[in-house]
Amino acid sequence: MKKIALSIGILLLIAGCSSNDEVVVSTEKQDFIVETKLGSEFQDSSFLEKSGRVSSSQDILLTSNANGRIKTLSVKVGDSINAGQTIARLDDTLGNYSFALQRAKNGVERSSINFDSQKLQLDKQLFDAQVNLQNLELSLDTAKKTGVQNVIQAKDSIQNSEFTNTNTPTNLQIEQIDNTISRLELEYQNKIISDQETIEGFKSNIKKEIISLTFSIDDIIEFSDNILKVSNNDINKNINFDQLLGAGDSVQKQRSKDILRELIDYRNSSTYITYQEKLNSGNVSEGELLEIIDYLNVGYSTSKNLLTNLEITLNNSLVSIGQLSQTQIDAFVSQINGYESSIQGSYSAFISLSNTIKSFLRTYENTQLSLVKNIDLQKKDKEIQIKNKQIQENNLQASELNATIGLEKIQISNADTIAGLQNQILSAKNTISNLKSSYDVSLSSLKNAIAESNIALASAQNDYAKLTIRSPINGTVGEVFVDVGQEVASGTQITNLLSDNTPEIQVAFSREELQYITIGQKVLVNTANESISGTVYSLSDIADKNLNYVSTIVFESGVNFIGDLVEVQIPISTSQTLYPINIISTNGDGSGTINILRVDGIKQAQVVLGGIYGEYVEVISCTFEERDCENQKIIMTDISNYESQKFMLVEKK
Repeated sequence: MKKIALSIGILLLIAGCSSNDEVVVSTEKQDFIVETKLGSEFQDSSFLEKSGRVSSSQDILLTSNANGRIKTLSVKVGDSINAGQTIARLDDTLGNYSFALQRAKNGVERSSINFDSQKLQLDKQLFDAQVNLQNLELSLDTAKKTGVQNVIQAKDSIQNSEFTNTNTPTNLQIEQIDNTISRLELEYQNKIISDQETIEGFKSNIKKEIISLTFSIDDIIEFSDNILKVSNNDINKNINFDQLLGAGDSVQKQRSKDILRELIDYRNSSTYITYQEKLNSGNVSEGELLEIIDYLNVGYSTSKNLLTNLEITLNNSLVSIGQLSQTQIDAFVSQINGYESSIQGSYSAFISLSNTIKSFLRTYENTQLSLVKNIDLQKKDKEIQIKNKQIQENNLQASELNATIGLEKIQISNADTIAGLQNQILSAKNTISNLKSSYDVSLSSLKNAIAESNIALASAQNDYAKLTIRSPINGTVGEVFVDVGQEVASGTQITNLLSDNTPEIQVAFSREELQYITIGQKVLVNTANESISGTVYSLSDIADKNLNYVSTIVFESGVNFIGDLVEVQIPISTSQTLYPINIISTNGDGSGTINILRVDGIKQAQVVLGGIYGEYVEVISCTFEERDCENQKIIMTDISNYESQKFMLVEKK
């Protein structure tokens, strides 16, 4: 019994405590600190970072990085040399580096000219469209004011209908309408002339495009047929490596030949010749102009497809010294890359021109028809005024009914005039909107063509620089293995340079990273305690088992950190702004989003992406609410754990 009473007491005590105690839950938000950076603060340069362990070398074996003939030999055994000093120069006998360099320079110049020409044309079209809109808005304002005045006069006529001659239209009013009609007719005639001149300009540009494409196709066909031998032309008959060519994939090799035959048929087709003749004579309709544009697009696509497949065929080939060497394959691939760069630049300019032509042809006739309709409305208004004047001049009794009918006619005429002008304004605004929409896209395409040309130029300059062999270090010439006039291949030993325990490090690069590395290039080496300068003195042109290319970097003698793990930074520079890749969410189609900090919270800006450089990626364009991101605060911090209900955004100072 006592136990039962004790249990009841404990339960009552617990219940009492429970009823008085309350759990307090804090609703205060915690700070979520984010680091930001203005869009204008991002740069177009960065570093490619590699790491490795430092070792020691007794001498350096300097080899050729290109194929050619020894033109000059500037050193002999026992000579003291300095880093950067010229050892030998080669004559370009196989790689066509000089030709590729000149063609790359021409490509850059051609891309710049295309950009300036297309930009001038786009600016003129946009300016003409804006002037036309201003004129239409002025005409609408004038029509509204004139309509209001005419309505007031018509109402006065109703109130004073007994005075039949009070509101008789004057010759001045009719003359004003005549002046308006004359002005609109002149504007219409000028519009026809301007549009025809624009169309003729388009024809001239397409004529240039077909000439340019013809030269490119002829070069590509001759080059490809020299390798694939699908025609009956007896070119380089002594070169026979057909069994080795593309031996790794015979089906793909046949595809390359089929595409070459397709391009030859395209070049020799009667349709191609007919279009050339029509463009030369200038007798081309608008419909035919659009057909030619589509037909040229096929030529560009087939040419690019052929070059892509031919490169694959070459890379699938078996190497055999005396028939098809790796050096020949590399030379062919280098020429293919030059053709690809050239035709891509031409194609970008062609697409921009094509979009401009199609946009113009869709809208210019509507603008002309709007002017014609406005002229007709003015003529109807003139007829009404003349009839009213004739009626009153013949002393017809102007009754209140006639005055009311006159008011209705004026109101109808005013409504028609205003509606016509409003339709023209809407059409003009649509034209401007279309031009602005295509403006940035066209210029972006042309800028990409310039960037591609500059990349091709840098590659050609890099290849051309291989013809000059320089010493990467200070030292002494131990041996010279070549003579003036001697033919050498890539990898041929040139000289042996003696060094006193020069520290060195070997670094591996992927194929895509080779464009940033050249023999003799200065790099930055970061040790545990300091940063020093290093020099690239060798670069393998053959991939290792991991498909990497090994480069050896040497440092100034006397620096004692052999065995240390160091970081090597190779400077890189691009034509676009570089953003850290970890702050961008990609969409998988060359575009993505970045987070920006606004007063009302976190928003997303749209970005168009380019190439990837280590931990950075090119951003071709960045827009937020149709404006550039230059003045936007871009968030550098990971916000994947941010929740607006739990945290308050705080910008790091």
